[in-house]
Amino acid sequence: ADGMSAIASAGNGITISGGAVGNQIGGSGTAGNVISGFGNIGIEVTFGSHGNAIQGNLLGVNATASGVLASGAVGITLNGVSNTLIGGSAAGEGNTFGGFANTAIWILGGGASISVQGNFFGTDATQTASYANGTAVDIWNATSSTIGGTSAGAGNVIANSTGSAIKVLSPSTGISILGNSISLNTGLGIDLSADG
Repeated sequence: ADGMSAIASAGNGITISGGAVGNQIGGSGTAGNVISGFGNIGIEVTFGSHGNAIQGNLLGVNATASGVLASGAVGITLNGVSNTLIGGSAAGEGNTFGGFANTAIWILGGGASISVQGNFFGTDATQTASYANGTAVDIWNATSSTIGGTSAGAGNVIANSTGSAIKVLSPSTGISILGNSISLNTGLGIDLSADG
């Protein structure tokens, strides 16, 4: 497979569960994966898993990030996990997300110490492509986590969402949203009550 057309699957693209620790999905340079064509969730991390990193992957788009490949409604779900890094501030560590009708990243279940950095939502690394997500980052219940950052390369690029770019719902606490480029979204850039 060349990553330019979908090989359909009804389930998840990748699942990490059972308290799995220290796993790496993708990486910078040529280490990233094309994770598209799945029917449910691209990457699901659950049940106390921690210390995992998801970097340099193309989720919901083709191998050149030039278009969307039909996939499920959610790119990454983090359910009850901690110390998890999605993306990174170094060149090539950010993931690209496109075509997720619900949300690109969904954080729930009391997750803690989650960092979402240097990713591209609704566009590619050159910021010339355009593809919609419903929401870029949807936080239902998390603590002490950061979307973006103040160091070079830590900010995410979030564009072309059909809803709000970032949602944060109670009882989430200690969520820092820093240094991101948020533009061309239909809803609010940052929605702290999920009311649009």
